[in-house]
Amino acid sequence: IATLSILGVMASFFITFVASGWVLGMYECMFLQLTAGMAVDYVVHLAHAYNESHATSRADRMRESLREMGVSVGSGAISTLAASGLLFICSFRVFNLYGSFIFFVILWAILWALLFFPAAMMAFGPEGTQGNLAFLKRAYAFGRRSPRGRCLFSSRTSA
Repeated sequence: IATLSILGVMASFFITFVASGWVLGMYECMFLQLTAGMAVDYVVHLAHAYNESHATSRADRMRESLREMGVSVGSGAISTLAASGLLFICSFRVFNLYGSFIFFVILWAILWALLFFPAAMMAFGPEGTQGNLAFLKRAYAFGRRSPRGRCLFSSRTSA
């Protein structure tokens, strides 16, 4: 669901990019490479808080996630939007483009993170231990030991 949200942010921004009439030039290519990295931030923070929640139902886990991370995510978005908004008034084209780029990526990222992601997680998110990767931890711990008590993946011996 987090991946769908991130793809939604990127698609929304690309549509905004085309609708704004931007032409793909040198600066735009550089800025487009940053889209995925900037689109990830807010959704990943909420998803991590959801996974760390001790609540059992989807709705309770998402509420706890929003309570724990919602203020931080919202504050980060507001400050980034305000800072990028100041770049709109720059007379240098590169700063103006960069400000527009950051503003719209962050705008779409926060909208997807606070509207689509919570609704999707409440409807389809994992519950209880569903989606838990504890079996990988057990497999890793089992594979780390050789019959002689030596760690297979390092030169150290176990105590």
